[in-house]
Amino acid sequence: MYHPFLIGEKVYLRGVERKDLEGDYFQWLNDYEVTKFTEVGRFPNTKESMDEYYHEVAISGRHTFFAIIDKVTDLHIGNTKLGPIDWYHRKATVGLMIGNKEYWGKSYGTEAMKLIVEYGFIRLGLNKIWSALIYTNKASQRMCENAGFIVEGCDRSSLLFRGDYYDALYVGITRDDFLKGYNK
Repeated sequence: MYHPFLIGEKVYLRGVERKDLEGDYFQWLNDYEVTKFTEVGRFPNTKESMDEYYHEVAISGRHTFFAIIDKVTDLHIGNTKLGPIDWYHRKATVGLMIGNKEYWGKSYGTEAMKLIVEYGFIRLGLNKIWSALIYTNKASQRMCENAGFIVEGCDRSSLLFRGDYYDALYVGITRDDFLKGYNK
């Protein structure tokens, strides 16, 4: 393992490093299948845009930004982040992307989501973690539900992706709900 920060059974999370911007991560953001349910991928990815995002997210203090690493191969397979973090209200949005398609549907994302949620509640002292998903993104819905999130609402026809409007499904988990499941 290389610089592990959070360790699970199949994956570990470490901070995204500048060298990661040159690897597979760069091309994931140009891959339509990887980005079709995200806000990236609308324009070609560039070194300059990667540097700007890295500077904004990785070192801002308003986000925590992790590389998801396969423990067996030490391969960088995706990223996850909390942020922006609202330190006053103790809440944050969460995002996760498994960029390496060989790892899709094999619970790597769910494990990484559980690790970052635990980190948010236990180490950062957050009270709520939430996300807005495109309603048709069933894989992300299952991942969030498997990590303890519940559906909190739907904002009809509010997200514009690839020229069409989609319903936003809001999912969230509170610290209390997490702790009830954490102690079992």
